[in-house]
Amino acid sequence: MFLVADGGNHCVEVFDQSGTFLYKFGKKGNQDGQFNWPRGMLVDSSYSLLVCDGENNRVRQFSSDGRCTGKTITHLPVPIGIAKAPDGRILVTSYTAKKVYILK
Repeated sequence: MFLVADGGNHCVEVFDQSGTFLYKFGKKGNQDGQFNWPRGMLVDSSYSLLVCDGENNRVRQFSSDGRCTGKTITHLPVPIGIAKAPDGRILVTSYTAKKVYILK
């Protein structure tokens, strides 16, 4: 499977290896399972999907079937990129603050 953050439609789309659309999750909003311009994504070591929820100023955590399982409690000003450092820490870049935040 591969995943696409569709910012304009405020969702994450899931495709199979041949590019066939499988399903999507999320809609515009600021509640659990909702996005406002999703951007960078990362699958962590426990196979959770972390999504930068840009205009909601947070990172959301989802299970592989699209269920919301968590979110950051720290305000992250327009997070756009996310990566895992070699030591396991999760790094998030902020568009407006021009900083890198360390989540864990």
